[in-house]
Amino acid sequence: MWLINPRLSALKVQGQGQITLWITGPVNRCGMADGSSGGTIEVPAVWQPGTYSVFVGDRSQGSFPYTLSINQE
Repeated sequence: MWLINPRLSALKVQGQGQITLWITGPVNRCGMADGSSGGTIEVPAVWQPGTYSVFVGDRSQGSFPYTLSINQE
């Protein structure tokens, strides 16, 4: 879990396989990388302050390395 301050501007995950991203908290979000995304999911937003849980997975239920990036203004 992460405590987010309001200056967070984007959350990005990059990885191999068919990566998925699920975020729960004050603002729930989900996403899937498609064939044209190069294994990247980016969720740009002005995030509400609060505690968020971030889950990274794979649609094929495989196990692959990934990188999670959090950008602040």
